[in-house]
Amino acid sequence: MSLTETILALSNRPGVSSWEEPVRDYLAAEAQAAGCSTEIDRLGNLIVRKKGTHPAQGTVLLTVHMDEVGLMITDITEEGYLRFDLVGKPDRRCLIGKQMLVNGVPGVIGIKAIHLTDREETKKVPSTDSLYLDIGAEDEAAAKKLVSMGDVAWFRRSCAPFGAGLVKGPALTGRIPCAVLLELLRGPVAADCTVAFTVQQEVGSRGAFGAAFRVKPDAAVVVDTIPANDVPGGKRPGLGLGGGVGIALRDEGALYDPNLSAALYRLAQEKNLPAALLTGGSASQGGTVQCSRAGTKTTAIKLPVRYGGTPACVADPADAETALALLRAYLEQV
Repeated sequence: MSLTETILALSNRPGVSSWEEPVRDYLAAEAQAAGCSTEIDRLGNLIVRKKGTHPAQGTVLLTVHMDEVGLMITDITEEGYLRFDLVGKPDRRCLIGKQMLVNGVPGVIGIKAIHLTDREETKKVPSTDSLYLDIGAEDEAAAKKLVSMGDVAWFRRSCAPFGAGLVKGPALTGRIPCAVLLELLRGPVAADCTVAFTVQQEVGSRGAFGAAFRVKPDAAVVVDTIPANDVPGGKRPGLGLGGGVGIALRDEGALYDPNLSAALYRLAQEKNLPAALLTGGSASQGGTVQCSRAGTKTTAIKLPVRYGGTPACVADPADAETALALLRAYLEQV
């Protein structure tokens, strides 16, 4: 299976925070088929241990998150509509009219019709309270036969190759990094390593805390994503699709180990891999991992993705190939 096919297979599986089983089951089966040992901790993290051709100097942790944003049903109206709260931070600007699945039941996110809104309302991003999920139920009783409060809804999947060698689908901000580390596990590596596919990152990196505490790493590399800057209004400097990977010096959640980040950047240059140093961006799991136990030397590799938090993220598998090559080279060093 190619890396692109793995990305699409992962994007095609729903995994809202705390309901990551479809993604985790796939990853666990593939890791076991590659000869790795696996375990699932009490939070639901999948921890995979891969034997290399040589022992590593200390315990090396590579970590990504499996989960995605979604909705949780909080109420069912007399008319049969579903009220919801957000799980994580889906982009509310694009939710109206989006197709969802809850318990396998198709639905569409609705709002008061545009011709019934005043001018001021049209200028604002709709609040969650103004939205509802329409599953076509006749009334409350009919809806309750299909859905219960506390059920979660996720974006209906539409994963496919896109444009000039790109891929499009939901949850790519987590699933492309998952694909990179799964592909790493499928082949030989130079040194022993542990890979943690974590839960509940979208609601506060909760899984990463438990995984890092359990693994006790001496060094950790978080693989994550960053909003691509190659769109109208994109911030410069940054990273566009096909631009390789970013190596983080800091983000909103962490100041990364400067020596480890610098070493990764030098390694990318030595291997002629496209890479840039990043000094900003939203928080990843790095801040959580580096604070585990007595502290862990941590850095982050980030791949550019367009339209995160929507059902149609866009990414370039070539950037995933770059991340994979860099991680293989890193394991040769340790």
